[in-house]
Amino acid sequence: MRRNLFIAAVVGVGLLVLGGALYFFTQSRNSSQAGTQKNTDFFSALFPFTGNTAPAATDQSHDTNGAPQVVPRLRLVSDKPVSGAEFVKASATTTDIRFMERETGHVYDTATDALTSVRLSNTTIPGVEEVVWAGESNPVLRALEDSTTISNFLATIRGTTTEQSIDGKFIGNYSRLVATPDGRQLFGLMEDLQGSHVESLQVSTLKKQTVFSSSFRSWIPLASQKTLFVETAPVSGLPGFVYSVAADGSLEKVAEGPGLMALVNQDGTYVAYSSSSGGRTALIVVNVKTHEQSTMPLTTLAPKCAWLPTKTPQLFCGVPKLLGESLPDAWLVGSTSFDDAAWIIDAQSGTTTMVSDIGTESGTPIDVLNPIIDGSGTYALFMNKDDLKLWSLRLPETTSTASQ
Repeated sequence: MRRNLFIAAVVGVGLLVLGGALYFFTQSRNSSQAGTQKNTDFFSALFPFTGNTAPAATDQSHDTNGAPQVVPRLRLVSDKPVSGAEFVKASATTTDIRFMERETGHVYDTATDALTSVRLSNTTIPGVEEVVWAGESNPVLRALEDSTTISNFLATIRGTTTEQSIDGKFIGNYSRLVATPDGRQLFGLMEDLQGSHVESLQVSTLKKQTVFSSSFRSWIPLASQKTLFVETAPVSGLPGFVYSVAADGSLEKVAEGPGLMALVNQDGTYVAYSSSSGGRTALIVVNVKTHEQSTMPLTTLAPKCAWLPTKTPQLFCGVPKLLGESLPDAWLVGSTSFDDAAWIIDAQSGTTTMVSDIGTESGTPIDVLNPIIDGSGTYALFMNKDDLKLWSLRLPETTSTASQ
């Protein structure tokens, strides 16, 4: 099997930069599956979706002898590659995991404390490389229109006890896209011959507004609840920057470093960023207001971390047991892979706690990619970059503290 990696390249003076661009991880497909389709054909052929009148359930809560199965602390949620996943509130006290299966486009829900999964939609949706979740019921489906253009479709999952369907609208050819933590607003990067601009899009009304413009093309938008940030595309050894964007579109520098990759916390008060050069990598946390910076005692890349919903700034991170060179480029293009352990880092005190040696516990190396944390700080959810399978990890009770 092979994995195709789409990288939107950053072009400098005589230099093609591969590692710092937005990319899609694509699991191999059988030759019988549909190939690349134009945007209008792709979306008009697929929407609206209508599922079966009875959503299918897969019950794994009992073993073959009928005995109840205990949900393990580290759990393989999907043994097939996924396009994306999110936590959803099942009730006032329970949380589910919602994910899209990469090969079929089927959407599933599974409880965090049970092994039963329910299929919400069974209509096959080929070609969805990534899902950005704009709230629990509004996945943005991102697919390649051609070798250089990415199509974005804001879908809505409409569910009842008797029927599940998905419909929605095409929202643009954003090369990069991010949602605010509450999912009510999207920020998308549009590129053209003059440079690029970032548009805000209200999910409820689809109203668009340009909030930032630049003659430089390779920006990556990052969103907190109240503030938009932008970072330059990361390249090993070359200077990178992250800025906050003011209401008038002006920029204020937050941090800089070679090979910079950044992660903004929910309210925009802290930014964690990794910096890589000369075979050395550091993870640094900066207070956006005071600009005070602290180097963390563990070394990893920012996309392998997530902010915990705690009063004090804490990070959940996949930390490689051994880091290589030429980072982050080698990791982004897939020439380097990691075997991670899961750690929690207190950014104020500098204390660290290993939650799990997930590679040993699972019996397979796991290269953590884009982890997220549920609202109570009880579970971490992440993909294994090597095969895009979905895992969840129950966190220690000490991390389940009051939200910011």
